[in-house]
Amino acid sequence: MNPDDLRSLFEQVRQGRLGVDAALKNVQAATVADLGYAQVDLHRRQRCGFPEVIFCEGKTPEWVEGVARRLAEAGQDCLATRVSAEQSAHLAARFPEAQQDRVARTFWLPSAGHAALPKLGRVVVLTAGTSDLPVAREAVVTAEAVGCDVQLIADVGVAGIHRLLRHRDKFSQADVVVVDKLARGRPDRRQPARLGRRERLSGILLFLRPP
Repeated sequence: MNPDDLRSLFEQVRQGRLGVDAALKNVQAATVADLGYAQVDLHRRQRCGFPEVIFCEGKTPEWVEGVARRLAEAGQDCLATRVSAEQSAHLAARFPEAQQDRVARTFWLPSAGHAALPKLGRVVVLTAGTSDLPVAREAVVTAEAVGCDVQLIADVGVAGIHRLLRHRDKFSQADVVVVDKLARGRPDRRQPARLGRRERLSGILLFLRPP
């Protein structure tokens, strides 16, 4: 429930057209949408500054669609990650206005007022190699979705420090630097970056993805 909805509800109470108990029931009902297969948090943006994110692995295309539709109906931004090819095709047919990044495997359906939100900070995402791009692109889309100004710098790994330092002017002034590196010489099972071990080092967020 957005501020305009609350204002309308309070006005109805003030004018005597709606009882206090009924108004309270409306507010409580609006915070969570029970879809049977998912309890969609419709109040997370007000509490945390960003809406619920759909993690698509293990979900049917219809489940993802249902959650996305309920978020959109509530005026919330909708970000979905780890979107499969089947889910992507299903969502594209039902939300043609949404943005999809098939490298990042993301689905992004912003609310009407999202573009007007101020930028929250500058983030630079670095990858050690080109094969790290799927997770790096996911980090880029996610940071952009929560309102950050983001730049991606790819393939600046350990083959030579000059590959990284030639971009120093781009990342040295960033508020946050995200480094994505898969441990080399180990099988790549593509674990979600959010499940990796995270180390914070002076504003650097390092994703060490487990094999």
